[in-house]
Amino acid sequence: MKKRFTIILSILTAISLCGCDVKEPDSSGDSTVNNSSSDSSTTAESSDSSAENSGQEAGSGKPLVLVGPDGKAVPEENYLEILDVWGETVSLSEINADDWNSVNVKGMYVSMPSKVCRTSADDPDVFDSENISFKDVPEQQKSDFILVNEGDKICGLTVKTAESTFLSQYFFGGYIELEGTVELTGYIMIQPEDEYGTLAGEIRFIPSDCEVDLPVVAMEYDYTNFYHTAGQIYMMSGIYYTNEYGQFRLGLVKDTTVDLSGVPKDGSCAKVKITIENLSMTGNWELGDRISATLTDLTIL
Repeated sequence: MKKRFTIILSILTAISLCGCDVKEPDSSGDSTVNNSSSDSSTTAESSDSSAENSGQEAGSGKPLVLVGPDGKAVPEENYLEILDVWGETVSLSEINADDWNSVNVKGMYVSMPSKVCRTSADDPDVFDSENISFKDVPEQQKSDFILVNEGDKICGLTVKTAESTFLSQYFFGGYIELEGTVELTGYIMIQPEDEYGTLAGEIRFIPSDCEVDLPVVAMEYDYTNFYHTAGQIYMMSGIYYTNEYGQFRLGLVKDTTVDLSGVPKDGSCAKVKITIENLSMTGNWELGDRISATLTDLTIL
């Protein structure tokens, strides 16, 4: 996982040095129906925010200080690896706040769940089909981030791995791996053919009429603060839904040992109760979020 982040960071850094402006697509695989939008800032505003976010004055040459989405400085003892613009490992004494660099640190920033999920199939009484919205779930921005580390307990699960990456003083993204099993009720589908970011035979799932007690890794950044948007509407196989996780990716049909004979092969959904383990949650404000897990049991409802 760390190598993947390092590669992404190196590419983005190189692009930045060339003066290019790049926005990668969301890799979550969700079809977004309505999203919160935030105004883009000017280069000067971004530069000022960068200085404020890092606790440094631009051009000061002061030591590197990293500030997480929770508003707290990252202790230097949490730094795992510091890379210069060329991807070479350097020491903390060899860089300053004005250098383009990436830093891998211990811990990942997450939000606690609202436990709210709705689907147009299960909650037609609160689904507004004309405006494509759920009447009882208003869209809102939340900034309740906390830092979790390896060995911590969260939502009844144990954090196996937790790391984050900062790109030139900014929090860029991170991931956590969780130990334990989770039972969920919702809709499952098998991707019938290759699509952008999705392979034919991939198993995908959305929770429905249940409370999802898992940390939230979704994150956005408007050049003033970090937040995640609750209440956004998505669609999977004709079902509109809202939750704080998007779709769970549960591997490929060819690799699972679970009986999927009752799940349609044409891309339509079946309502199921599932058990999953080995959760891996990646959150990145620039590239989106992704949740993967191993499917260990399934019951058609």
